[in-house]
Amino acid sequence: MVNLQLAGCFLLILLNVATVSSRDVPMKHRHHGGGAHTDPERITKMLVFGDSAADNGNNLPEDMRLRRATRDWYYPYGISDNLHDNKPTGRYSNGLVQSDFLAMILSHEESPAPYMVKGNEGLGDSGMNFAVGDSGVFEVELQYPMISAQIAQLQDMVTNSLADEQELRESVALVAYTQAVDYAPIAWGAMIDDASKDDDLQQLADFVANVTDEIVDCVGKLKEMGVPKVLVNLLPPIGCRPLMTIGGGYSQCMELGNNLTDAHNKALKEKLGDDTNIMLLDLNTVFNDLINPKEGSTLSKFKYTLQPCCEATVPVLGFCGSYENDEQKFQLCRDRDDYFYWDIENPTHAAWRAVMRILQGDIMAFLGISTLNHF
Repeated sequence: MVNLQLAGCFLLILLNVATVSSRDVPMKHRHHGGGAHTDPERITKMLVFGDSAADNGNNLPEDMRLRRATRDWYYPYGISDNLHDNKPTGRYSNGLVQSDFLAMILSHEESPAPYMVKGNEGLGDSGMNFAVGDSGVFEVELQYPMISAQIAQLQDMVTNSLADEQELRESVALVAYTQAVDYAPIAWGAMIDDASKDDDLQQLADFVANVTDEIVDCVGKLKEMGVPKVLVNLLPPIGCRPLMTIGGGYSQCMELGNNLTDAHNKALKEKLGDDTNIMLLDLNTVFNDLINPKEGSTLSKFKYTLQPCCEATVPVLGFCGSYENDEQKFQLCRDRDDYFYWDIENPTHAAWRAVMRILQGDIMAFLGISTLNHF
């Protein structure tokens, strides 16, 4: 029997344990004060790493037939993307994603080109996007490149003279660890097992420490390569994703998932929060403010905050965009801007726009940008 209350309490305790545990683990990069520095006004390029929050077309498996792993290349993905003729482009959204709106803050039209398409041509005027949906910091079943492997792709470009140190000094990096795929086995295991054992508690605390250590190491590698400024996503409230709220009829967030988010973010703040060349993007607070706005809030209001716009007719087993014998097996909402979530994991175009509008001022201050670009 699923013991959600016990698992929830377990993860609340984890919030206090994870930080202590991480202090006991030797850190390769606790404060990354080294690396090249540059005038913020000269930052013109973006280097994008991460998962579906930032991927703009790097998910290109050899077998492109429609299935869950390739859904981002099929209708109805991209249906609201006026910039690309309302067609799917490999983004996990009905339109644009986080990396696109960050690019607009830097006065670009959209995210830099995907590495899998333009990597052999060198960094473009706006940089390069290496992010791949469903990636994490450890190897996953479908063998998407880990974030460290994505950074290795940039290093290969430098080695092969497709990018140089000057271009890196003019870049800001985004590390968009947002899907939290590495935590999936742990989270589900905590739901169905007895999570009160001391061994289980320490195992999960160690795992949070390991995941955040890997993110810290990735940031360290970028700074050692000469990238002067790095934006790092804090986890959004994963317990509010439709994948987690479906069991309750999309009526409330799952405390278990959100406690895991808090544990991850607390550890990451301890490890990176004191570095003035790193900005932690607090997606957790911004998502929560938009999903559960306080009374009198002037933030964008979404009518449907926990239910996806695009939903499989057989939830979880199916996927947004699925067909069976040419028969559509998904339901699509009418007013897409009323929905915060596009599918069971990812925000809509309207949601990402609202999120990045809230973060825009702080990002501009961090990067020394004085021109406000509206989107």
